[in-house]
Amino acid sequence: MSISFQVSYLERMMPNLSHLAVDRHASGATEEDVARMQALCEQLRAHVDLERESESRYFETNKILYSILDLMYSAFCTGEQHRTRGDNSPHKRLFEVVNYLEDHYRENLTTQNVADHFGYSREYFCRLFKRYANQTFKQYLTEVRLAAAVKDLRMTDRGVGQIGIECGFPDEKSFFAAFRKKCGVTPTQYRAEM
Repeated sequence: MSISFQVSYLERMMPNLSHLAVDRHASGATEEDVARMQALCEQLRAHVDLERESESRYFETNKILYSILDLMYSAFCTGEQHRTRGDNSPHKRLFEVVNYLEDHYRENLTTQNVADHFGYSREYFCRLFKRYANQTFKQYLTEVRLAAAVKDLRMTDRGVGQIGIECGFPDEKSFFAAFRKKCGVTPTQYRAEM
């Protein structure tokens, strides 16, 4: 199981996050902590597999995710990570790309201009991103934009189409199509249900 959290969001809560090392075999972790982490991950997997939609599903999912984060940092954090030659590894580079996307998703980003920004050829960048993120660059960028749009739909009264454009979608049509594909309803229906 792989769980991804928006780094910029986590760093607002824990500014030194990027310097912490997390290890399943941390000296402070007990057998109960390991069992609880496994149970939380299984609970999350089962929850995601559920086909039912409800107004509280969003909150239930976040409750599990926050429990995982809490346990991870209370039991499995081993303190400062040591810098090594591996700091320029593909994982670290992808971490930098993800941070960049979370900061610039509202802009007109293309695979080519992001690859150029990080000094990669487009083809290599696509392979690297897919290999380490388990999804394409475009899929990930759409996920980031949709997450921002969902937040704006919940927290603001701005027009639905305007939110899509402000979150980086090229037009209302592409925003509505991506939203419907991901959530099963249009942004307008989603807002009405909320």
